[in-house]
Amino acid sequence: WNAENKITIPHFDINGRLVGIRARTLDPEEAELYGKYRPVQIGNVLYAHPLHFNLYGIYEHQNAIRVRRSAIIAEGEKSVLLDDGYYGKWSNTVACCGSHINKFQISLLTNILGANEITIAFDKEYQDWRTEEAREYRLKIEKMCKEYKGQAICYYIWDIDNFLGYKDSPFDKGKEIFDELYKKRIRVR
Repeated sequence: WNAENKITIPHFDINGRLVGIRARTLDPEEAELYGKYRPVQIGNVLYAHPLHFNLYGIYEHQNAIRVRRSAIIAEGEKSVLLDDGYYGKWSNTVACCGSHINKFQISLLTNILGANEITIAFDKEYQDWRTEEAREYRLKIEKMCKEYKGQAICYYIWDIDNFLGYKDSPFDKGKEIFDELYKKRIRVR
């Protein structure tokens, strides 16, 4: 896995310590074979880290999360970087680097940073929101939210207007589209 045609992404913990380095390939064939994201190896050192014990962007966005008392959880680092470009110092998005969140990650946001509102902004894993595929995906997200609703008010982004394409992140189509999706987010009761 060479370093060409990739974006290098350093991961920092909440205290600003480097905990790992990942790369996102820009080569579609390589992404299909090995996945878009992989740990970086420099010489004999592999800069991998357990993703479930961190949230990408938490160090950089912790002040906005504290002030706004809310956080948005996206799947990938690219979403955090896009959101940072949209909102600057007010960006409160972090990435779980996958499609699952856990107690440790929620605790970082709620117990450590004081977020009392969390919005799940995962990639669109359905073609049409009226399909069985979409219903199953929605149930998965709602179940995840319900697991942590005692710690924060939970919302999720759901695209019924087809602003996004299949597998798009809610951040991929620009700030205006994200703002519209965020405005229509769904609260989990």
